[in-house]
Amino acid sequence: MAKVIKFSNNTYLYGALLETGSNENGIYEKYSDGKLIQYARIEKGNIEYTKSSGNAYINSSNSHITQWTYPIQFNTKPDIVIPTCGGNSYMSCSVNDWTRTTATIYTTSPSSTTIRNVFISVIAIGKWR
Repeated sequence: MAKVIKFSNNTYLYGALLETGSNENGIYEKYSDGKLIQYARIEKGNIEYTKSSGNAYINSSNSHITQWTYPIQFNTKPDIVIPTCGGNSYMSCSVNDWTRTTATIYTTSPSSTTIRNVFISVIAIGKWR
């Protein structure tokens, strides 16, 4: 359930947390200065990285590609950060394309292998107004 903080004179404290919420796509936080922070941990299961792509390996059926739909839409295109991604072996994660509603995340492996329990932690920071 969302929580709203509002003063009796209909003003907000600058930078105060106004609302939080979550859905199947993650968690969001709205601030009175217009900032919107959204985050999620995306569980991918096991991925086979067997198709050579430059100096890395990807999955031949594209399961190395994840489209994250944000819990709520941004007013402007946000900044995206991937603080952690991993599994039982080394891998790399990057954001290839993003809009006000979604981000496309790619994972790669430096060697041909199956990585188990793949996960991606992702944060998007932008504006809600």
